[in-house]
Amino acid sequence: MGRKAPMAKELLEKAAARGYQPGAHREKDIIKEIPKYVQKTLKDQNWALSRYVKWIEVTEIEGKEEGDDNKVERSKDGQQYGDLATTKDFLCFHIALSRGRIKDKTTVDSVKTFAEWFFAGFTRVTGTVISEDYRSAIYEWVKTVLTKECLVVNTRKPKHLFGKHDLIQFHITFWTKNDTNFVHPRNKIQIPFIIDVFCWTGARISAFFPNPDNKAKGGLRYKDIKVVLLCVPNSWKVIYRIDQRWVKNNRDPENITYGASTSQHMKLIFDDTQYLLALVFADEAFYGIKSPEKFWQLQIPEGEELLPLRWEDSVKNLPILRNATLENGVFKEPLPKATFERIVRFVMRISGYFGFATVHAIRRYVGKKLNERYTETERSQHITQNDPHVYGQSYVVNTSSCDGRRAFLDEAAQHDHVEYFQGFSKFREKGLPWTLPAEKEAALEKDQHLIELKNRVQNQRDWKIRTQGKEQAEDFMPTQLVQTLSMIMPERGRLTEMMISDKVISEPERKQAVIDLYLFITRDYTVLYRPGEEPIGGACPVNDCGKKMEGIHKDRRATHIHHCRQRKHAKALNRLQSELIYCFQCFTWFVKEEWSVHCRQHLNSTSSRGCRSISYCHTLIRPGYCPFCLGDETLSADERLQAWTRDTGLMAHLEKHISEAHWPSICPHPLCGIQLQDEMSFWYHLSDDHNLRRANKKGQKRRWEAVSSESNDSR
Repeated sequence: MGRKAPMAKELLEKAAARGYQPGAHREKDIIKEIPKYVQKTLKDQNWALSRYVKWIEVTEIEGKEEGDDNKVERSKDGQQYGDLATTKDFLCFHIALSRGRIKDKTTVDSVKTFAEWFFAGFTRVTGTVISEDYRSAIYEWVKTVLTKECLVVNTRKPKHLFGKHDLIQFHITFWTKNDTNFVHPRNKIQIPFIIDVFCWTGARISAFFPNPDNKAKGGLRYKDIKVVLLCVPNSWKVIYRIDQRWVKNNRDPENITYGASTSQHMKLIFDDTQYLLALVFADEAFYGIKSPEKFWQLQIPEGEELLPLRWEDSVKNLPILRNATLENGVFKEPLPKATFERIVRFVMRISGYFGFATVHAIRRYVGKKLNERYTETERSQHITQNDPHVYGQSYVVNTSSCDGRRAFLDEAAQHDHVEYFQGFSKFREKGLPWTLPAEKEAALEKDQHLIELKNRVQNQRDWKIRTQGKEQAEDFMPTQLVQTLSMIMPERGRLTEMMISDKVISEPERKQAVIDLYLFITRDYTVLYRPGEEPIGGACPVNDCGKKMEGIHKDRRATHIHHCRQRKHAKALNRLQSELIYCFQCFTWFVKEEWSVHCRQHLNSTSSRGCRSISYCHTLIRPGYCPFCLGDETLSADERLQAWTRDTGLMAHLEKHISEAHWPSICPHPLCGIQLQDEMSFWYHLSDDHNLRRANKKGQKRRWEAVSSESNDSR
C-alpha cells in the first residue's frame, strides 16, 4: 500500500517551519528584470552616469536646474543620447578630464570602456535600449576620428610573462637578501607560499586578496583548502586542493567554487606545501594534530590509499594569509593586497628588475603553458576564463609564441628566444642600483638625471657585450643582515640554504624544512636576543639578577642582559669589565690581549662593504665601522675594527676624517677603491655604497647625524 499523500495544510505548515512566508517577496518578484551586474560593474556605471549629470549641468542641456540628480531618470525618451553629436560631445568632455596611464593621453580602449559603462548604466536606469548599431558607430568614431585628431591614442600596455626563471630569482632574493624594513616572519612564509600558488593556479589576485570593503568575507580561508595524505610506496605525500570563491562574476561564492589541486614537489624551491604546513601548525588548524612531530607520525590505514585531514571548526573561516606587524603580532584580518604588492615590488626591484611583475603576468604564463598541454576547455576551467575573445585580447602577449624560421624549414622548434622576449628576464640587469642614488634623489626634479639613469641601464648591457660575457657584474645587494640573523637563529640559516635549492630532496630534509619554518614563524619577535642572552622564564638569565623583562623597556632589555653577562663573565675570569670586549660578528667575549689577534682574522675575511650599524627587533646585532679606519693598514687590527654602537658617534668620527681629506680622493674602504672628486660626492658615495647616510638638520649646513632604520643593512 502506497504512502498517503500529505494534505495541503500539512505541506504549508512544513514549508512555514522551514522559513517560507506566502507573498513575502511579492514586491521584488513582480519585477521582470533580473539583476545582471555585480557590484563593481554597478559602481563603474554609476560613476559614468554621475559624470554625465555633471556634463548636463555644465552645458545646461534642456535648461535643467543645477544639482538635479534625477536628470538621467527623466531621460526615458532617449533624447539625451539619441543625437550622435550629443554623445560625442559628452565623451570629448570626459576625455578632456582624463589622464592616460600608458601615455599622457587616454587610450581608445579606455574611452570605449567608459562609453560602455555609460550606455549600460543609461539603459539600466532609464529603460531606454541603445541599439548595437548606435554603439558601434560611437566606438568606430573613437577609434578612427579621435585617434586621427590626436585626442586619444590607440595603444595598449605591453603584456609580459612571469615565468619559471623569474620565480626562481624571486625565491633566491627573498631568502638571501636584506629587507629594508622589518618583514614579519609570517610574511616570510605566506608571501612565497601565495606566489607559488598563483604560479600553479593562474588565479586572479582578487581570488586570494579581498577588496578593502569586503574584508569580512574575501581572501583565502582554511575552509577553501582540502588537505589529503596520499599513499606512495613506503610512505605518503601531501596533496591539496584550493577552492576559489571570489572568481570574477561568481554571484554565489558561498556555494559555487572553482577548484584546482596540486601535490608536493620534489624540489623545495617549487614546493609550497611546506609553507602551507608551517602556517597550519602555527595556527594549530589541523583537527587532532598540534605539532609537526604528530603530523609525521600519521599513518594511512592498511588497505586504504588516502587519509583526508580536516580543520578545527574554530579556524574554518580564518584567513590563511593574515596581516602581521612587529608591535601587534598576527591579526585575524586578511593580509591587505597593498602589503603583498609592496613586498613583491621590493623583491623584484632588489633582484635587479626594472619592471614590476603583476599577478596577471603570472596568469598569462600559466595560460600559455596550459595551451601547450591541454584543450581549450581544460585551460579555461583551470584559469576561470571561458571567453576566447577575452583570452586572445588580454592573455596573449605581444611577442608571438611561434618559431617561424624552423616552422618554415620544417625543423624542430626552439623557444628559448621566445621565452626571453615574452618574459621578464629582459627587465633584469644584475648590478643596477636598487634604490635611487642619493645624489639623484636630491635633484630629482631635473629631468637629465632620469636620462642618465636610463643611459646607465644601456651602458650596463653594453658592458656585457664589450667583455664578451666573460665577466660578471658585481652584486651590490646587502646580505649582512641575513648572515647575522642566520647565526642568531639557526633555523633561519638552514632555511636560507634549503628554500632556494633546486635539488631533489629526501624525506628527512623535507621534514626538517617544515620544522624550521614552524620554528621560524612561532619564535617570539618582541625582542630579539643575541645567542646565549635569551631570558629564562621571562627574566634575566644571570643568576644574581633575575629581573623580569616586562618591567624594562623593549629597547633596553637586550642591553640589560648583555651588561649582566659581561659582569658575570668578568667576575668568573677575575678581570675588570673594561678588559672584556664583545665581538658582534661571533657573539663572544674576548679579553684585551686576545682581541687584536681575533680582529686580524675578521679583517682578513672581510666580505661586506657595510659600515652602518644594524638593529633588529629592538636589539643591536651589528655595530658600525669607519671605512677610513678599516682601510688604514698603519693602525693596529683592533683600531681598524673599532665598533660604533651608535651611528651618531660614527658620523662625528667620519666628519673628522673627511675634513682632513684631499680631493680628489679614493674611498679608503678595503673592498671599495672608487675615486671621488669632492666632499659632497664622497658623502653620496657613503650613502649609496656603504649605507652611511647623513641627515641635514633644517637650517644647518654642517650639522649632520646618521639616519638609522631597524633591520636596514649596508652592503
